[in-house]
Amino acid sequence: MSLRDVAISGVKWTSISAVFNSVIKLVQFVILAHYLSPSDFGLMALLNTVIGFMALFKDFGVSAAIIHRQDITEVQLSSLYWLNLIVSVFLYFIVYFMAPFVAKFYESTELLGFIRLLAVTFIISGFGNQFAILLQKEFKFVQISITDVISAAVGFCIAIYLAVKGFGVYSLVYASIISTLISALFHVYWGRHLHQPRFVFRQREISPMISFGLFQMGERTVNYLNAQFDVLLIGKILGTEVLGVYSVAKNLSSKPYQIINPIVNEVSFPIMAKVQDDEGRLRRIYLKVISYLTSVNFPVYILIILLADGLVLTFFGKEWSGAVVLLQILSVYRMITSFGNPIGGLLLARGRADLGFYWNLALFMVIPTIIYFGSHFGVVGVALSLVGLQLVLFYPDWRFLVKPLCNASFKEYSGVILTSFLIALLGGGVGFLLGSILGIDSFYAKVVVYGITMLIVVWRLGVRYNQDFVDVMLDYMSYKKE
Repeated sequence: MSLRDVAISGVKWTSISAVFNSVIKLVQFVILAHYLSPSDFGLMALLNTVIGFMALFKDFGVSAAIIHRQDITEVQLSSLYWLNLIVSVFLYFIVYFMAPFVAKFYESTELLGFIRLLAVTFIISGFGNQFAILLQKEFKFVQISITDVISAAVGFCIAIYLAVKGFGVYSLVYASIISTLISALFHVYWGRHLHQPRFVFRQREISPMISFGLFQMGERTVNYLNAQFDVLLIGKILGTEVLGVYSVAKNLSSKPYQIINPIVNEVSFPIMAKVQDDEGRLRRIYLKVISYLTSVNFPVYILIILLADGLVLTFFGKEWSGAVVLLQILSVYRMITSFGNPIGGLLLARGRADLGFYWNLALFMVIPTIIYFGSHFGVVGVALSLVGLQLVLFYPDWRFLVKPLCNASFKEYSGVILTSFLIALLGGGVGFLLGSILGIDSFYAKVVVYGITMLIVVWRLGVRYNQDFVDVMLDYMSYKKE
């Protein structure tokens, strides 16, 4: 198949798994909100942040190098596999022994057991990490999607069952462990057809990839800290109960982002890697990626902002009402980050993990200070500080990352984003105006009126001002693999 056919097929299968996983996690989130307290959600947010941080080191940063390198050998793959497994085991012991210090810092003895138990996922995932990367590189999105759907479904069932039985936070911990085990088993099963590791380790053969990986690992580490500093700070200064409310809003606002962006990014990264030496083609692909992401993300987030009150009160209850304003502010934040996210794929496709590392390191000098300043105005101040920062970074993102990597002009870059934003804003405005004229109060009626109105307006304006996106959507809906 051509790269276009590969992309459409990959997006279709990735869409299935991403939508299923996000919907099932949202349903799980809503159900567990009735069995777990805000403090429990706060503990889980801290736990996920700590484990997520350590998980950045599990492949030594070489996963992206495997996709970037088009001439990788069997010996190199085998050496990288054993390196990955050794690092995974090493990380388990690091987390195990650092757990008491984390628990003491947050003054929560419960964290100790949770962290040590969930750290087992490092060893489990170590066996399947490289196979998952090879499946992505070879565009095996059918196998990837099946794996994701099955592991998510099993994890969902375990989490709900244990929560109903009164296991509290342990219901989420055990569900995560089982999900990781199932994913690893499937990745090994599917991936063994692409590569079977030999008992060989040649450090000299993989030195260039380790060098690339170190920059990638450093970039991901600093980027993760930048993204999670709000959770770490709120948990320490404002407490786990406030963090629980904030985490509900943050999780809800992240759902569309977590569905839509991985669908496009997972497919676009290996494609951009294939054309990394053709600057003109790379630029066109990148701008199209931005256009597709904003054309979907912007209308969804404007709809969430309009429906935030009903979303929280209907599905979570009045005790979570403090999350409404946070959800609206963080939805604006996610709108902005949604078109900055693909820069990561562009960096790796061009083999410039070093540039990403230095950029995120520079941000690390700024972000904690801005968020700490915002925390003086409470949890809403933290959310507003995130939005303000992203607005300030709009031009520097283009100047220091996008332009050097694909030579897209600021007019091209901002034009794509502004077109999608104005179309979505007009669609949301018409929907809100119609709902006000009709005097609609019911949440579900608003969903229908706002949603249908926005869909019609966005589609009609898209035909006139964003034809490329409309054409791709029509291809997506009608595409059949030969």
